[in-house]
Amino acid sequence: MYESEAAPTLAAPHNSPRDGNTFDVDVNLDSFLPVYPTATASSPCILFFLDLTNTTSIKMAEQFVQFYYQTFDSDRQQLAGLYRDNSMLTFETSSQMSVAPIMEKLTSLPFQKVQHQISTLDAQPSVNGSIIVMVTGALIVDDEPRPMNYTQTFTLNPEGGSYYVFNDIFRLIMG
Repeated sequence: MYESEAAPTLAAPHNSPRDGNTFDVDVNLDSFLPVYPTATASSPCILFFLDLTNTTSIKMAEQFVQFYYQTFDSDRQQLAGLYRDNSMLTFETSSQMSVAPIMEKLTSLPFQKVQHQISTLDAQPSVNGSIIVMVTGALIVDDEPRPMNYTQTFTLNPEGGSYYVFNDIFRLIMG
């Protein structure tokens, strides 16, 4: 992976120019590898991607998920900085795109108190430095004695030295 340098890491959240929380990632430009796909003379193209290992993706995903659920459970409005105008949320059967509709959905959910208990977390590096994160767990809402099982999948896209939520898919597991 990296001979003389540490792998990219997820740093503590900070306020971005958008006044939202983002995650810094320390990345050396040597970790960006050029890929030369087949191209015609009329359409040459060069793609770049971040050479992340699965171990690095899992570590970053763990930090992201911990921050996301702690924030969701305490003050959902603070999640706005993790989404962008091209972000998409599917919550059960309802889909939203862009920060304002996503936040409207998340802040209008019909419970006051919530606690996420994570059972599993899987992550894989994806194209162009993105990370796919899949979580399963139990959700305890208000004073309900019985938790509800859920699955949630995120695609985290790089933006500068940070990541934002590009895709967010949430589904309760019934049965």
